[in-house]
Amino acid sequence: MTSPSRAQSFRCEGIVLRHRDAGEADRFITLLTPDRGLVRAVARGARKTTSKIGGHLDLLRHVSLTVSEGHTFRAVGQVEGIESYRGLREDLGRMSRGIYMAELAERFSVEDAPNPSVFRLLASALGLIEKTWDGTSARPVPAQGVILSEAKNLAQSSDLATRPATDSPTLDLLARWFEIRILHLSGFLPRFSSCAECGRDLEQRDHVFSAERGGLLCPDCKTAGGGERLLPAGVPAIKLLRHMARSDWPAVEGLRVPPDDLAQAERILRTHLRHVIDHKINSAAFMDEVRKWRNGGRRPPLPEDEVSG
Repeated sequence: MTSPSRAQSFRCEGIVLRHRDAGEADRFITLLTPDRGLVRAVARGARKTTSKIGGHLDLLRHVSLTVSEGHTFRAVGQVEGIESYRGLREDLGRMSRGIYMAELAERFSVEDAPNPSVFRLLASALGLIEKTWDGTSARPVPAQGVILSEAKNLAQSSDLATRPATDSPTLDLLARWFEIRILHLSGFLPRFSSCAECGRDLEQRDHVFSAERGGLLCPDCKTAGGGERLLPAGVPAIKLLRHMARSDWPAVEGLRVPPDDLAQAERILRTHLRHVIDHKINSAAFMDEVRKWRNGGRRPPLPEDEVSG
């Protein structure tokens, strides 16, 4: 008997966050939807060459579909494409950022719980990735149809003839802005203007960041910790974090941030995200590999030094 709380089938739109193959021709997918949060379902026969739905269910595609309730799994019925983000798929650097953002969106969502704000943020960010290009890359590396393991192998390739000259700092800035926005929407934005411990306004000087205490610490509270992990936060990185926390993307896009300052902001945000979700962000390593490869074997510096409490 069908549960009265669930209709036998429903129509929804969603973005494909993850998929994995099952059996000889099926595919399990995880979607982020605005009205139902995460939806997990199986697409029967999606991997057959004759399938009419398989191409619509690739990673990071925005689709409209019918989902039917089943005894064990939900099942995908009709599927229509809304947005393929083709420009994102034409470049591995952009694709790696999209995969990273999709994982964060999944971590901050739950099944059958509406999450329209995070859905809109992800859809907007994927569109921005598709259009963002600052001319620093010599030529894109195709990512169409790539899966994570294949992408990692490509990122580790030493074929310099197909390697773009450099990666895009604008894409890194966009990733940082996305991290701040999803933390804000989820109620976990760190404190960047006042001390996370005592609440006093922070002077314009270098400070330290504590994920455990939820933000920057003043000099007095810095010394009151119990051996916690403290990260350095210089004035330029603090200004960048504050600006991104109060700004929409158009006000951030044109910034030219020195690599060391952007890397310090990344270190702070990634540490905080890891603390909040209490889980490793699997796609971060892939994104780093691609970035390192795209920069001729170099990755923009990520300060590893910590300040003891």
